[in-house]
Amino acid sequence: MIILWVFGNAVCAKVGNSFYPLVYLLMGLAAAAAHMKFSDAPAIGASGAINGIVGMFVVFYPLNYVKCFFGIFFRPGIFTVSSIWIILLWLAFDILGAMPGSGGIAYYAHLGGFFAGAGLALACLKMGWVKMDRYERSLLQVLAEGWHQKRRPSRL
Repeated sequence: MIILWVFGNAVCAKVGNSFYPLVYLLMGLAAAAAHMKFSDAPAIGASGAINGIVGMFVVFYPLNYVKCFFGIFFRPGIFTVSSIWIILLWLAFDILGAMPGSGGIAYYAHLGGFFAGAGLALACLKMGWVKMDRYERSLLQVLAEGWHQKRRPSRL
């Protein structure tokens, strides 16, 4: 639920309060469909829908940072890290968990939700349903800037 709170608020702000519950429901259905496609065991839960929201966050806010708290065995503190690293780490755990022999967690629902969310966010941007503010850059804009930038020769 902390993940939903951190990433969901930003996605809700982008898609709007009236559209957000529908998006969340669609992510849950996409996650369930992915789980049923790749697994023979039934599953119920919200984790696939939450990963769908995280997938949307990656597309809308690839350059944002999150503050993280630590302090279970160490002196308590807070550090800031790029959200993309936290999300990629979580995605890697889901991919590794989906490998044969892992059980008890609906990893295919997580992955299905994540990719459905990223796909929906990309579609929303392409169709013009969601607009980026002038100071924001979506994943599409970041990738386009990176591909079209003139590269300077490195100095040795």
